[in-house]
Amino acid sequence: MDDHRFDSVTRAMANGASRRSIVKALIGLGALAGAGSVSREVNAARRGFAGPPIMLPTPTPPLSDCDGLSCNGQCCDPDETVCCDGYCCHGTCHDSQCCPPGWSWCPDVGCCNGECIDDNCCGHTSVCNGICCGEDSFCCLKEEGTLVCTQVGRCCSNADCAGGICDSEGFCH
Repeated sequence: MDDHRFDSVTRAMANGASRRSIVKALIGLGALAGAGSVSREVNAARRGFAGPPIMLPTPTPPLSDCDGLSCNGQCCDPDETVCCDGYCCHGTCHDSQCCPPGWSWCPDVGCCNGECIDDNCCGHTSVCNGICCGEDSFCCLKEEGTLVCTQVGRCCSNADCAGGICDSEGFCH
């Protein structure tokens, strides 16, 4: 909006012009601003700028060209091996949920990045002799060859003690 038009609108408001005439003036100014925007786009097109590129979805190959699994009318990626609840899945399918490869299934938890022990998800490093060590422990191999749960921050063997000795309680000396 140029200074002249702004001054005329503010004078009209100050002089007690009707609301209808003020609204008409504002609508006219809005139309002029829109026309200016269109004018800039037209000039840009004349200079050869076609606008931002339009991204089209990548077409899926027809099922007749599908090298791997087809699921629910779509061709799955070659590494997806299971059709799970109508969707391609790379892993295993349990109760309509696709679990990543190497994960197990716990009925009360769902997909588990570890093993399901007593209906709880136990991380791979926390499974020791078929029991779950817990969140603050891990399974370690003692020097005599036994597997035991050890608290995080404690040692398993002399190799963990930087030249020291790991005692039976898991402390370095």
